[in-house]
Amino acid sequence: MLQGTAAISDDAYQIEKSLRFDAGDTTYLSRSLSTNGNRRIWTYATWFKNSKIMDEFLLLNVDNGSSTNDWLALRIEDSSKLCLVNNVSGSATATVRTNRLLRDPAAWMHLVVAVDTTQSTSSERIKIYINGKLETDLATSSYPSQHAELQINNSSYNHNIGYEDARNDYYFSGYLADTQFIDGLALSPAAFGSFD
Repeated sequence: MLQGTAAISDDAYQIEKSLRFDAGDTTYLSRSLSTNGNRRIWTYATWFKNSKIMDEFLLLNVDNGSSTNDWLALRIEDSSKLCLVNNVSGSATATVRTNRLLRDPAAWMHLVVAVDTTQSTSSERIKIYINGKLETDLATSSYPSQHAELQINNSSYNHNIGYEDARNDYYFSGYLADTQFIDGLALSPAAFGSFD
């Protein structure tokens, strides 16, 4: 993994370093969990800047390394839309896809995905924020059932950033900074900083 020289900066907030991912170098981050975490409530937050537009790539992927039937993916699709999908036994049990197109290779974007499947209102179970704004204009909004356990935080699965293990593909090209995974809390962007 190469440290990039890019910095995110304004008067109130600064990120000194970022990680540079290059699909041609097949760079990615991976973690195996020793125990299961909370599979109903969690938050993923990161600053990202993609450098290859109109290619599908993964910001987060969870799978068992061999089967394409059971997985969770947070990806930018080749349509430039952000999508979170949870797949069980070959069928999507949740799919939330934005209408917003993410096509600016010069812009850093802040992403927060907050999941809480214990919520009684289905649209409260997955929230996607881009640059501090809740995405409500969605191309697809198929939410998980109440109390559903998603594939993430499963100690039997590989957890990767910038790569899909089962297909050995979808490497990310771009930069990530200040990437965080919060187990057991569904947080808003305010937990990670402020936005003008």
